[in-house]
Amino acid sequence: MIRYLKNLDSNELVEDDFGNLRYIGANPNNYVQFNNELWRIIGVMKDIENADGSKTDKVKLIRSESIGKFRWDNKANGTGSSTSEYGSNDWSDSAL
Repeated sequence: MIRYLKNLDSNELVEDDFGNLRYIGANPNNYVQFNNELWRIIGVMKDIENADGSKTDKVKLIRSESIGKFRWDNKANGTGSSTSEYGSNDWSDSAL
């Protein structure tokens, strides 16, 4: 749980009480080019556990633009657990 944020500089970069660095604000200048696409840095998370149990710092990114309106389950009504044309909320039989 984040209890407080400490302002590090005027570029809206802050440090939480766990040492994670985060960008906040409506339009911070936190863009990077990755994989020939523009991404926003959300933050640098400290000591994140990997699948092998080791820990490392990781950068959290999101795309600067939406990839569209995709659903994780697009099965027709009556197929599997779907009760509407929007799929179901049951991940075990989703059509991802």
